[in-house]
Amino acid sequence: MNVNTNVQSSLHASSGEIRYRRIGEKTIEQGSTDLQWTTSNAQTVSIDPLGNVGANDSRSLKAEPKQQGEGSLNEVQTYVLTARNECGGSDTQTATVRIVGSIEPIPVVQMGSVFFPTGYPEKQHPDRGLLKSQQEALSQTAAGFKAYLEYDPEARLSVLANTDERDSKARNHSLSERRADLVKQYLVSGKEHPLDRATIESLQNENPNKPPQSLGSFRQLVWAYNRRADLVLLPKGDRSTQYFPGNATDAELLFHSGWPDRKDVMVLAGEKESLPVEPGPSQPDQK
Repeated sequence: MNVNTNVQSSLHASSGEIRYRRIGEKTIEQGSTDLQWTTSNAQTVSIDPLGNVGANDSRSLKAEPKQQGEGSLNEVQTYVLTARNECGGSDTQTATVRIVGSIEPIPVVQMGSVFFPTGYPEKQHPDRGLLKSQQEALSQTAAGFKAYLEYDPEARLSVLANTDERDSKARNHSLSERRADLVKQYLVSGKEHPLDRATIESLQNENPNKPPQSLGSFRQLVWAYNRRADLVLLPKGDRSTQYFPGNATDAELLFHSGWPDRKDVMVLAGEKESLPVEPGPSQPDQK
């Protein structure tokens, strides 16, 4: 009696390389491939590590790297098909799938509160008053927030603007709104890192904290410290660090309790053309 012990089989993946990307615990990208196999004259078929399978079938495999730590991914996963028959015949086939990509930490959004010169932005020029050092701080925040949106597309920034205690509540409320608007405008229209998720709130701080660095009298420092806009990352709730930029090149202008000349504000804001020196408004000091 003739006994056919010959077993034939094939195994291949539709794509030999698939991508995977994870930020924190959130999977951003997870590729897949189809593992396909055929056999003939086989009674039992198994694929390691899948276990027993049908004689002719396919299975969709998602990218699931064994690596769990942060870093780049370049991992090869091997699948081995073994087909056997009752007459002792067997055949083995191998297919590999490479997983490439990365496992990344949750981006950190570096947020520093934004400080303003006394009385700025003015009602007549609501787009002026964001000095160079504060523009740089906002650009850093925008870059971090843009990266963070990959992790949480629903995240948003809230801007809470403050004034010092001088002048009327009505005028200070309007001033705080202009400061919040100017911060939002910079975040939205920034050429390097434009954003569209900044939301605005207005808040007046009536209980100032002690400033971290002394540039003059304590009262002046309190005023300077409160001429700021704070940022809040929502829904997480992280707040910007409220440190007065005492080492910035424009710190003296931010600190000065009197109404600065527009020329000084424009030059330190990095404008190519400065305005002529004009006297400040005759109304009481605003902050």
